[in-house]
Amino acid sequence: MGLSQKDFAGLGGVTLNTQHRYESGTLPSIEYLLRIGDAGADWYWILSGQRVSDSISQGEARLVDLFRLLGPTAQGAVFTVLECMVNNTHAPSSSVHDKRQDFTGE
Repeated sequence: MGLSQKDFAGLGGVTLNTQHRYESGTLPSIEYLLRIGDAGADWYWILSGQRVSDSISQGEARLVDLFRLLGPTAQGAVFTVLECMVNNTHAPSSSVHDKRQDFTGE
């Protein structure tokens, strides 16, 4: 994030001494992790040494990003399509819409 230890301590709501202890291996508090997470820090990496993005492929990350842009109706439609594909079945007639909809916002 490009912050000094002092700035990072301020984001986390802790003293510089506490920030030093966290960086030396002391387990940080949940409150600290939530605060720095809200500021954009990857708290999962801080605790585990693994980036969340490392655990999914680029294609999976793109799918999640696109899914999050959809409204609730479109997300439901995506789930229906995926479940049908996985189970090799057809969508129930109640999930099929006769009119065209804009699925990007709702």
